[in-house]
Amino acid sequence: MSEGWKSDVSPLLRRISQVATGAGSLFVLVAGSRLALALPADRKAARIVADLYQPQRWKGRLFRGIAKWMITFGIPGFRPTHPGTVGSIPEASWLKEAAERGCIGFLGCNPNHGPRCVLAGIDPSSGEKFIAKLGLDESAHAIRREAKVLENLKGRYPGVIPPMELKTALLQSQISSEKAFDWALLRLPNLGSTAPKSMDDAEIHKLLEDWLGGDSKPLSKFTWAERLLERVATSEAPTGWHHEIKRKQIRTALLHGDFAVWNLRKTQNGLMAIDWEWGEDNAVAGIDLAHGFRQECYMARGMKPKDAVAWILRQASSPRWREYLHMCGWGNDLENWLRLGLLHSHFNALNPSAELLNVLDIHLHS
Repeated sequence: MSEGWKSDVSPLLRRISQVATGAGSLFVLVAGSRLALALPADRKAARIVADLYQPQRWKGRLFRGIAKWMITFGIPGFRPTHPGTVGSIPEASWLKEAAERGCIGFLGCNPNHGPRCVLAGIDPSSGEKFIAKLGLDESAHAIRREAKVLENLKGRYPGVIPPMELKTALLQSQISSEKAFDWALLRLPNLGSTAPKSMDDAEIHKLLEDWLGGDSKPLSKFTWAERLLERVATSEAPTGWHHEIKRKQIRTALLHGDFAVWNLRKTQNGLMAIDWEWGEDNAVAGIDLAHGFRQECYMARGMKPKDAVAWILRQASSPRWREYLHMCGWGNDLENWLRLGLLHSHFNALNPSAELLNVLDIHLHS
C-alpha cells in the first residue's frame, strides 16, 4: 500500500469489518496517505474516535476540527463511505454489541507500517469508553509484542499502565489454517486525550528520570546499542567514531522507543505513556529524550535538518536536560548522544532520519 490511505483500501476496511466493526456503516475521512478516521453513526463514540488523533501541526488540527464539526452537525446525515460487510459478526466477540449499535470506529495508522488501527468506542452494556489496538497479518506481531512488553513491565515503573488496569486488558489472536496469525487485538484502558504540549514539560523530565536504572556500562556491552552501531559502516562515520562511542559509560534505562508528546497522557495518576511496541528494559539512557526532541522539531515544527539539529542541541543544553543527560552518563557529549538517538529513530522506530544524521557527519548509504 505505497499510497497509504489515498489508495483503494476497501480490502483493508473489509478485514477490519470482519474482525472488529461488523456490518455497521462508517464514515471514513482520509488525511493524506498516513492516517484516516473511521467515524461510527453514534456521535459520542465518534467523538472518542476523533480524540484518538493528537495532531501537532495546524493542518492536522484543522482536519480534526472538520471531523468534530461533522460529528456535531450530523454524521448520520452523510452517506457512509464504508457500509460494512453485510451480515458480518465481529470475530472479536466482545465487540459484537458495540458493532451492532454503531458505537465503534477507528483511527487508521500509517498503512506503510503494516495494516493496523486503533479501535475506540462505547460498550453499550456498561456505557464505558474502550480502546483497543488491532494488527492484521504482519502487524499482528507488533500487537502481540506490545502486550508482552506491558505484561513484563507491569508494576515496575511509573508511567506504564498500572497492574490494576492491565489485568482488564484482553489480547485476542486468530490463527488461520496455515498456522499463521491473521490478527491480534489488544484492549487497553482509555487514558483520555490530554497530552503535554511540548517536550519541555516538568512531568516529562520526572518520568524519564524515574525510568533510569542503577547500572552503568560501556555502550559496547549494550546489545541494543551494538546492533545500531553495526548498521553504520566505518566509511559512513567520522574516523574512530565507533571506537570512541563504544567506550562511553552510560546508565541503563527503560526505553519506550517511540517517545513523543502525542504518545503521552496526563492522568490523575501522573503522566502515562501509550504505544509500547518498541519498548525495551535495560536499554540505553537518554534515547527517549533524543527521539522525543526529534519528533517535536522535525514532525511537529517542520524544521529543516540543520535547524532541527541545532534546536535539539540547544534544548539538551538547557539546565533541566543538561542535568538529566549527565545523570545518564552522556555528560557534555551531546553530539554522540544525538547520533545514537537518531540511529534509533531511523532504524528501530522507522522515522527516516538520514538527513538529520548527515548534519552530525553520519552519512548513511542504505
